Amino acid sequence: MDQEDERRLEQNLLYDADPLWSAIRVRPSIPKKVFPGSKYLTGATSTEILERLYHDDPLDIGTRCAHRLRRRAILIDPWRVFPVAVARMAHDALTYDGAPPIEVFADQCIDRAVRIVLDRDAADEERGIPPDDEGDLFVDHLSMTLNIERPLVRPAMLYFHTLPNSIRQAFKAMFMDGKTIVQWSREGHGSILHIKDQITYAIETIASLGKTELQCPDPPSEEDDLV
Repeated sequence: MDQEDERRLEQNLLYDADPLWSAIRVRPSIPKKVFPGSKYLTGATSTEILERLYHDDPLDIGTRCAHRLRRRAILIDPWRVFPVAVARMAHDALTYDGAPPIEVFADQCIDRAVRIVLDRDAADEERGIPPDDEGDLFVDHLSMTLNIERPLVRPAMLYFHTLPNSIRQAFKAMFMDGKTIVQWSREGHGSILHIKDQITYAIETIASLGKTELQCPDPPSEEDDLV
């Protein structure tokens, strides 16, 4: 692991100066029973676990991040989430004993990592700190696909991720997956008129940076919580 990788891991581990995260480099891993993935989530220290998860990705968390984000219609580069997710896993591996199953545990860590990334973006936006995304192809793709200026991608996405899951899903289907409203409707996602209302609301929310006067066509649900 080179110095730049170490620096990034350190930033993820020490975010918000959480005492437990700060202690991760010296706190030993607790001996545990054998369970699926246990050989990757056990080590002399959590730093050892973290380096293994980050460098080798033996649990394929990188791919899992991409799948998780797509399934939840979260428009964030998976490789921004990956280092935070494995840092979270290394931290929680201290007490993880195989329950819940490894797949559920991994998804929980990814979901918490998503929340951390979104909170970081919101905090930086509020402080006027420009995004460090020069050369980020994912941001370039969003800028071109959504037809918005590159500096506005981050604030636009912050408001996008406040939308109900059903609206995010419809928007992703149209603008990221290339589906038509008719196709989306035939797949069982509502009437053509309702989907048009969803897309219109999403576009207005993004374009106005959350200041649209349109009424949201969908009620909130448990799936809307990105934590």
